[in-house]
Amino acid sequence: MSARVIGVVRGRLRLEALTYDARPNGASPWLVEHVCELRLLEATSVLWPAWHALASVSRWDPVTLQHVVTLLDATVPALDAPDELPALPSLELLALPRATAAHPRAFRGTKHRPPRPSEPEPIDVRPYLLARRHIDQVIARCGGSHSAPSAFESAFVTYVQPVVRRGDVGAFAARARAFDLACRPDLRAALVGLVLAAGDHARALAWWDHVHASKHQLETAQLVIASGAATRMPPEVEAALACAARTVEERWRWYRLFAVGASPAYIESGFALGVAMATRDDDLPHGQHDVTATVESTIARLGDACDEDSGAEFWRRALWELCGHQPEAIDVLAMPELVALEPEAAFQAIRLVHAPRLARSESLRGVLHGYVPVAIRGAATCAPKYQRKLVEDIYDAMWWMTDEESVDVHVALTRTFDVALRLAREPFGARPIFGHLFAGLSRFVDCRSAIRDAPDASWLALEAACSRTNDARLIAIGFIRLTRAARELGARAFAAHPSATIDTAKALAAVSLETADEVVAELHASPLAGPSLVDVPIAELCAAVESISPSSIRRALREHLAGTRSLSDAQLCGHRARIISELDLVRLAAIRHGVARTLAARVGVERLEGNARHAAEMLGDSDENRRQFRRMVTATLGGDRDWVLRHPRTRDWFTRHPRIDRAVWLGGFEHKLDDVTLAIELDPLEALKLGTYVGSCLGRGGHFAHSAAAVVLDVNKQVVYARDARGSVVARQLVAISDADELVCFWVYGQTSLASKFRDFDQLLADRLGVPISRDDRTISNVLSQNWFDDGDWDGTAE
Repeated sequence: MSARVIGVVRGRLRLEALTYDARPNGASPWLVEHVCELRLLEATSVLWPAWHALASVSRWDPVTLQHVVTLLDATVPALDAPDELPALPSLELLALPRATAAHPRAFRGTKHRPPRPSEPEPIDVRPYLLARRHIDQVIARCGGSHSAPSAFESAFVTYVQPVVRRGDVGAFAARARAFDLACRPDLRAALVGLVLAAGDHARALAWWDHVHASKHQLETAQLVIASGAATRMPPEVEAALACAARTVEERWRWYRLFAVGASPAYIESGFALGVAMATRDDDLPHGQHDVTATVESTIARLGDACDEDSGAEFWRRALWELCGHQPEAIDVLAMPELVALEPEAAFQAIRLVHAPRLARSESLRGVLHGYVPVAIRGAATCAPKYQRKLVEDIYDAMWWMTDEESVDVHVALTRTFDVALRLAREPFGARPIFGHLFAGLSRFVDCRSAIRDAPDASWLALEAACSRTNDARLIAIGFIRLTRAARELGARAFAAHPSATIDTAKALAAVSLETADEVVAELHASPLAGPSLVDVPIAELCAAVESISPSSIRRALREHLAGTRSLSDAQLCGHRARIISELDLVRLAAIRHGVARTLAARVGVERLEGNARHAAEMLGDSDENRRQFRRMVTATLGGDRDWVLRHPRTRDWFTRHPRIDRAVWLGGFEHKLDDVTLAIELDPLEALKLGTYVGSCLGRGGHFAHSAAAVVLDVNKQVVYARDARGSVVARQLVAISDADELVCFWVYGQTSLASKFRDFDQLLADRLGVPISRDDRTISNVLSQNWFDDGDWDGTAE
C-alpha cells in the first residue's frame, strides 16, 4: 500500500509528515512490515504560513498567539525537545520621556533630544513549542490561554497520539506504557496500523488488549490487520485463548474466518472436523453455530454414498461450508425425512440444499430454499429405488430454471414437483433423466392436467428418448423453444403424439431461439394454425395439409377430389375426422420442415439427409470454430471434399512436419482384428459423428461439440472407428500428431472392451508413420480451428 499521512510533527527547525506504511516482506499475507516514519511535509500544507511566521517573532500579540494555537492544534512535538532554552525576551520598546509642565517637550533645552529606543531583536519561537513548560511561557507572553498537551510519553505523543487524539487518549497512553512502546518501534507502528484498520477507537482499544494478551504480540497484530478481523470487535477471552494456541497458519485462517463474520464456535468446529484449513480463502463461510455433530452424523449416515462424488473427506468440508454459507441447511440436515432417505438419495439431497446458493438473486435463493424441504419430504414418500430419482431431477431442474430469467421459478417448481412425483414410481425407470426437461415442460399451460396427467406411454417414450444425456439435453432445449411460441400445441401433442413431439423438440434444438421463433411464427401464419380449419370444406382442409403431409390424404379421398371416384357422406366424414385428429401431427411436421429448410439454406443445399443433416445440426451446437466449420461443411456438401487439404494452413502444417507420411496419415489406415475392423475415417461428415455415435461430450448436445468440428478441420487430428461385421460403429478413438511428431492416443469410447485392439492398432499406425507414441506432456496445435477439447491422455488400458 502507499504511505498514509497520519499527522504532522513539529521539530525545532522543521515540520514533518508522520506517515504510516505497510510493506509486505514475506510470502505469507500477514508478513507485513508496519512502519511509522517522518518525511518532509508537502509545500502545500496550510501550516507553513504559521510556521514561517513563528521563525521570526517581534511582538507578543494576538497574531502571534493565533499562529501558536494553529500549530499546537494541528501538530505534535518531535522527540528532540531541548533541555534548556534562553529565557524569552519581553519584545517591548523602552519607555519614551514623558511631557511635564517643566518640560512640555519631554526633554530639556531646545536642541537636545534623547536617542530613539531600539527595536527588540526578533526571536525564533518554534523551539519553545516542544516542551510543556516553554509552551506555557509563550502563551502567557502573548496574553492568551490555551490548554497545553497532557504530559504523555514523548514517543507516544509523537507517533501514536495523532491517530487517537479524538478517542480516549489517556486509555491508549496507559496501554502504550504497558506495551513499553517507547522501546518497540515495530510493535508501535503495527498498533498504529491496527487503529487505522479498526476504524473505531473503542474497537481499536479492545484489539490492543487482545494483542497485549498474546505471547506473540507483533505477530498477532500483523495477523489481525492483514486478515481484516480488525473491523469486528475481538473475540471473547476463551475464544482468543483457543486461537492463540494454534500455529500461525491456523491463526491466519482463524482470523480470516472471523473477519468475514464467522463465530468462534463455528470456526472451532471447522478445526475439530479437520476442514478449516482446506476451505478456499476467497470463499470463506460465515457460520454462527458449532456444526461438528451435524456434519459428522450426516457423513456417518451417507456411508459409501459419498465415494460416488469425491469421497467423505471432501464432503465433510463441503457440509461444514454449506452450514456456514446457508444456516438453514443445519435444520434441513436434521429433518427426519432426510435421515430416513436411502444414503444415495440423502447424498443427492445435500447437493440439492447447496443449489440455491448459486442463484442469481436473493429473492430467487429464497424461493429455491423453500422448495428444498418440499423435495425431501416428497422423496421420503417414494419407494426407496425412486428416492434418488426425484431428488436429482428436482436438483437438475433448479439448475436450468436459475439460468432462465424469464421463468417464474415459484410456478415452475410447483409444476415440476408435481411431474417429478408422478414419474417417481412404476412403470418408470429409477434413473434420474427428466431434470433437464423440466425447465421446458414446466412452461406448458395447465401443467397438472396436460403434462402431469399425460398417458404413461408419453412419458415412457420420453424416457426412452432421453437414455443418453446428450439427447436429454437436446430435447430439453427443444422443449424450451417449443413452449415459447406453441405451448398449447406442445401440451396437446405430447399427450397424443409423444414421438412426433420429441422429434420436433430435437429439431428445434438445432437452431437458435430466434430462428425457432421465426419457424413457429410461419406455422401460426399458415392456414394450418387457424382454429376454423376444422370447419372448412374438405377440399380446403386437404389443401392446407397437402404440402406438409401428403400421406394424410388417402388415395380414395384424392380420387374423390379429382372426380374419378365418388365417396358417400359417411365416408367423407370419416376421412375428415381422421385428418382433423392428425392436425397436430401435421403442425409438428410443419415446424420440422421449417427447421430443415433453415439448416439446408445455412449450408447451401436444397435438402438435407443423413450425415449432411447431422453436420448442419452440429453447426448450431458449435459455438466455437463455427466460421471455418461452416465453410468446410458447405464445401463438402457441394462436392469439394479436399477443401481442408488445399487450405494454406494445412499445407503449411505438412511443410513443418516433413517426417509425417502424408499418404499413410490421410490414406485411411485400416486393420482388421477378429470380427472388428479399425480404420481412420476418411469421410469428414462421418468423422464428425465421433461423439454422437457414443454419446460423449463431443457429440450433438454435448458441452464440447465444437471439438468434433476441430477434429475434421485440423489435419493433425483423426478419428479411428471400430466397426463390427455389419459396419456399425461400436467404439472410437481420437488420435493426433503432436508438435514433436509423436502419435498421441486418447481414450477409447464405446465398447471399452476393445481397448487392447485399439492399443495394437495405435502401435501399428505409429510404426507405419515412423513416429513414437507419446507418453509425456505434449502440444497439439490448432490448424484451422481456434479451440478444442481432447478426450484425455490414454495409458493403453480400459477406461
